[in-house]
Amino acid sequence: MDNNLIDSISSRIFAEIDKVRAEFKTDIIDYAGSNNTILLYCKLHEIFYYNHLFSKGQHIQNTSKLKYTISEIISWVSNEEFIEDKEIKEIDLYKLENKLESYFIRAIEVSQCSSAFLSNYANIFNVVEVDKNSVEFKYKSEDLEKFENINHLLITEYIQSNRKEFENKMRKGQHQKKYRNDPYKFNAESILNTDISLPDDYTMLDISIAQIKEFWLNIYILAYKTDKSNIDYAKSCAKSKGHISFNNGFKNIEIVELNFEEWPLEKLDEKSLNLLLEMFSYNGIKKEQTIHSSFITEPIIKLANGKYIIIPTTLFDFQIERYVLQVFDKHIGFKQKMKLKVQTDDYKREDIFTAKLNILFNDFKFKNDGLKIGSTDIDYLVYDENSETVVCFEAKWITEPYTPTEIVNKDRSLKKALEIQLPNYQRELESNTETLLKKAFGHHFNAKPKYFFYFALTNLSIGSGSLDRSIYKVINFRLLKKALRDTDYNILEASQKLNFDFYIQDYNKFIESIVSTSSCFGAEVRQPEFRYLGGYDLD
Repeated sequence: MDNNLIDSISSRIFAEIDKVRAEFKTDIIDYAGSNNTILLYCKLHEIFYYNHLFSKGQHIQNTSKLKYTISEIISWVSNEEFIEDKEIKEIDLYKLENKLESYFIRAIEVSQCSSAFLSNYANIFNVVEVDKNSVEFKYKSEDLEKFENINHLLITEYIQSNRKEFENKMRKGQHQKKYRNDPYKFNAESILNTDISLPDDYTMLDISIAQIKEFWLNIYILAYKTDKSNIDYAKSCAKSKGHISFNNGFKNIEIVELNFEEWPLEKLDEKSLNLLLEMFSYNGIKKEQTIHSSFITEPIIKLANGKYIIIPTTLFDFQIERYVLQVFDKHIGFKQKMKLKVQTDDYKREDIFTAKLNILFNDFKFKNDGLKIGSTDIDYLVYDENSETVVCFEAKWITEPYTPTEIVNKDRSLKKALEIQLPNYQRELESNTETLLKKAFGHHFNAKPKYFFYFALTNLSIGSGSLDRSIYKVINFRLLKKALRDTDYNILEASQKLNFDFYIQDYNKFIESIVSTSSCFGAEVRQPEFRYLGGYDLD
């Protein structure tokens, strides 16, 4: 596509966005004040959310867009000069309601436009001209699109597996005394213990997982408690009036202000608490002027007056471990670039992987982690006596990426595994088999394997479509576990299934990539969007 045309369309759209922001400042921020504006929209988010759940005929039909819209509005407020807040009683909610809703819809449009045109810089899309006012973003290759779908499928399946585990805990817990005594705490503990797999003593930036759990425990307790109150009110409105009106919703729907003095803290000290608040709060501005901040990964809203608030329902699809590791990795990376000494237990991630593999291969006599070959180590290898098969793994713990750009950036370690490490494994092991296997399994090991397999093994996503998988495959732990279970732990048959992409070759039966069309200030933008069809299960 002619770059001049895409630049022309994007420039026109961004000029319209600037115009909307200026009008928003005049109509909303200048009238209500900076903090009040954010509070009003937090309430509006919950009104739309609960109306979607309990009422019919509401014009917001996709709740996933609500969070992105709030993120956009917070950035609008934060990038303007601070305006003192009016007294709430002085705000004419009837007068403001239509304008608030109108800008909410326009913010959805702005969010879609911004994400579409900024994604052009990720170098994974071609931009195709449909006509002078329409463009379509298409993946640069079939493999890029294929593995975006597959990664989305694997992540969705993992999230749903955790959700089922959480719901089972909730169902069983309702009969326990612990639940009856404090259902909100029980729910909060259940979701944390389901979502976080790292051990309590694992630390990053001198903060342990145990402290992180305590931090989120107190927040989730408040979220569940407030959500219950809001649900009761929403149901009563749906029954009597059909839906929650804005004026009544603003008075009765609650959001949560975090008052840390009231928290019963045992593990967190003031320094760690303040660091976690800074890391997981969002105000629409980059941190340290360079660290990208996102409301998706940092769901605590920081107001200009120093207060911290949460929108309860935004926490219920917050992927705790995934996003905690993402945020910590960004801050650790920033400090490392500044040549600062950084405390992190990242090296323990390999130990955690090894422990999981030891459990998975518990019944196998011959296994080894860390076999020295040449200038490197084979992370993990196992010999199956029944099928006379050796399988080797190069383990890669990936902090799960959120966007297509992040997935591409995470490819570097996988590319190294596929192009350097696994070929080294194969060359060394198959040219010096007897010596190396005796070194791995003991001097009494005399078997002569017939089959050898080599895999890059990740914790969840398996890299983008730009990787060359023609010789070696990238698999994740759940795929490996599934293959072993399905073959009654026959390593030859399991490895063959994984080598032939048995569990992902029919990915398009469970997920599809559709083209969504959005109107962006007079221009039409078409871009790929995932739609999970259901039915994919690795448990």
